[in-house]
Amino acid sequence: MRRHPLRLALIFFAAAIAWLVGSDSGLQALVRLAEKAGAGQLCIERANGRLLGKLDIARVHWQGTDLHVEATQIRLDWSPSALFRGELRIAELSAASLHVDSAPSQVPSPAPGELQLPLALEVERIAIGNLSYGNAFTAHGLEGRLSSDGQRHRIDGFRFGTGNIAIAGGAVLNGAAPPSLEASAEISGQFEQKSLAMSLTASGPLERIALAAKASEGIAGHAEVVLTPFAEAAFASARIQLEGIDPANWQAGAPQARLGITADLQPQGNGIIGSFGLSNQQPGAADRQKLPLVTLAGSVNWQGSEATFPTLHATLPGKGELDGKGEWRDGTLDLVLTANRLDAGQIASMLRSTRLSGPLRAQIGAERQELKVDLKDSRFSLLVEVSLENERIDLPRLLLSAGDTRLSAKGGFDLKAPRDFAVEGELRDFDPSRFAKVPTA
Repeated sequence: MRRHPLRLALIFFAAAIAWLVGSDSGLQALVRLAEKAGAGQLCIERANGRLLGKLDIARVHWQGTDLHVEATQIRLDWSPSALFRGELRIAELSAASLHVDSAPSQVPSPAPGELQLPLALEVERIAIGNLSYGNAFTAHGLEGRLSSDGQRHRIDGFRFGTGNIAIAGGAVLNGAAPPSLEASAEISGQFEQKSLAMSLTASGPLERIALAAKASEGIAGHAEVVLTPFAEAAFASARIQLEGIDPANWQAGAPQARLGITADLQPQGNGIIGSFGLSNQQPGAADRQKLPLVTLAGSVNWQGSEATFPTLHATLPGKGELDGKGEWRDGTLDLVLTANRLDAGQIASMLRSTRLSGPLRAQIGAERQELKVDLKDSRFSLLVEVSLENERIDLPRLLLSAGDTRLSAKGGFDLKAPRDFAVEGELRDFDPSRFAKVPTA
């Protein structure tokens, strides 16, 4: 009896499919087909196992026009039989390393209408030894579990490390329109050799996620940010409040203080605008390793690599004030200020009390710092021009007077060995006790 040609074709097709997905040689054939379809952009090295079962791949590399992906030591262990129950069950999906690099897009991605799956999903273990995204982010020891009923997607036991920081948490994504997120995480570790602990929570639709952070160790404070990942700006607003910060705990030689910092920011153009404030509960003189500052407040407009501070206002111990503006450009901070009732005795305890007023200008950069001061009150007058560059102090002008007492000088000092200096000046009826708490002369 002759067999029907269609039946023979179906039998042959089924046998071919079974060979492709159920054997190692079939896997090799699928790899060659995939690489051919990738038109030279896809490379798969040393694949072993079978598509229906355990599968190991030494390396997968994709080099596209705008996307570069490379993964090594990939392992997939799953149960094909669960598909008959409408489930995709994966015992393990892991990689020793995963690197992703993509070209930045100037056009924001549209928000997804829904994020539902056609079947239930269970991944008992997801693990990536080292994860990197371009030069922006690196992580190690990433692990977690993923489960979904098709609509609600849950990540449990999620953890990874970056630098000396450990992050652990979980999240639930509701894929029904509009998709929404509920997530929490704990952050702990070392930052600048200081212990750090912080908790994060996020909730809301993906188009507008409310993120809250609370710091409990290292620094104290909280932050509230509205994230807009599918808009032109990554966030809609941010409010940050930090408390009890002592600069001396973070940098050797810094003055002691107890600072509270607040900032309210929002996006504008290619940058941010907003306001900030700083308060110091323990102000004091600089020669006593304190910070002679009570409050600082201002506004900021940061666009690209440049920033302007249209308004700045500071209060100092002894009812002194500074008002003005500032600008950050090409790595240099330029401050133009006016001093009112400045009390020198509050800045350095050995100096006499003053009520100086007048203009003050400072330029602070990594390579050069410059200060110009012209201050006066009813008894004292101070005019200074000084700069620091390449470990050399230049003093083009110094004029200090009080009544008949007068000091004028100019010169230069090398801070590096052999510490050469040259100074010329004039003293007239100079009594140092008029300016400082020292014996009369």
